[in-house]
Formats: sequence, structure tokens, C-alpha cells
Amino acid sequence: MSISELALGLKWSFDLDPVTGGYVPRISIVNPDGGESIFEDGALTIIDFAHKEVHEGDTYQVSSYTGSVADNGNWSLLISLTGTTKEAHLTWEISSGGDAEVRFYENVTGTSYGAKLPTHNMNFDSDNVSEIEVFINPTITVFNPIVRNALNPGGDKSGSPGGTTRENTEWILKPGRRYLLQGYNRGGGAKPMSVSLQWYELRE
Repeated sequence: MSISELALGLKWSFDLDPVTGGYVPRISIVNPDGGESIFEDGALTIIDFAHKEVHEGDTYQVSSYTGSVADNGNWSLLISLTGTTKEAHLTWEISSGGDAEVRFYENVTGTSYGAKLPTHNMNFDSDNVSEIEVFINPTITVFNPIVRNALNPGGDKSGSPGGTTRENTEWILKPGRRYLLQGYNRGGGAKPMSVSLQWYELRE
């Protein structure tokens, strides 16, 4: 049993607590799309948009690890949006056992795009499947201008502690294009390395 009213974008109710026999206030802010941010027992529950996309089943992750990348060699992922009309809102993480150079390119072309990696929905209760494809270590012939070039400090030689760099601000990838993320080992010897991608796709 509840007593409720909708007014001025607010939905409120007094819900009967069967244990105490009293009424518990419940207030919701009604969004234009019909969604609600809920006050429950006086506490406001809020999540940011990227977190919401995980709940919606529209956030995906791909990762790849290798135990040994040769000095000045690279471990790279190709992100292909050629089969989708959706934008990808992308962040990434690169880890290396030593110094690494991070390179990010837009609109690359190649002769071979390598092995396709499995894509995982970060909401295991969702049946949504990503339309974006990710490939490991492609052969690229046309790079176009680099759009991000940075150092992931991790030290060099045998005593290097390693390091991780994460791009926290999202890049919005355009449909119909291919993007390349590379981690170059600059650690002075063979090093382990991993590359991880995380993105969400807005529904049409």
C-alpha cells in the first residue's frame, strides 16, 4: 500500500513498512526519458553516466597480455568501427614491465588486421553484443597523423619496476573508421605488456 503523487517532475510516495506499521517516504526525480534518480529513506542514489551505461548493458571490454615483448617491439590493438553506425566512447589502459611509449592513431589502413579478440559485456546479465571489432597486432600500411603520443614510465634494464598508464578521459570514436592503440617497449630488454580497452556504445 502507498500514497503517491506526481508533480513538478517529482514523484513521491509514503510506502507502508509491514514491520513497523509506519510509512516510509520515497521521493523520485523523474527524468525526461522516464528514468528516475531515487531518494530512499532520505538518501539520494546517484551514478554517473558511464556507470549507468554498464548497468544498461552497453559497456564492453577487451584485453590482451603477453609475457614478453622485444625491446622496441610493440603490443597493439586495432579498433574497427567499419561495421557499425554507433559511436564508441573509449578509454584504455596499458601496462608494461618497463618504460613504454603509447601511440594512438585515427583512421588507419592495413593489409592484415590480425586475430579478432573476444569482447565482453561488463554487465553479465545483459544479452547485448558489441558491433565493434578488436584485433591483435595488425599489419598497418597507412597510419595517418598520430593523435596521442605519451610515455608510460616503468624504468629500464633488468631492475625496472614497471608501470601502468590509463586514459581516463574518453575518446569518442567515429563510425566507419579504424583506430590503432600501440604500446612500444622502451625498457631496454624484453618485457611483459598488456593492453586493455573499455568503451560504451550509445543506443540509436
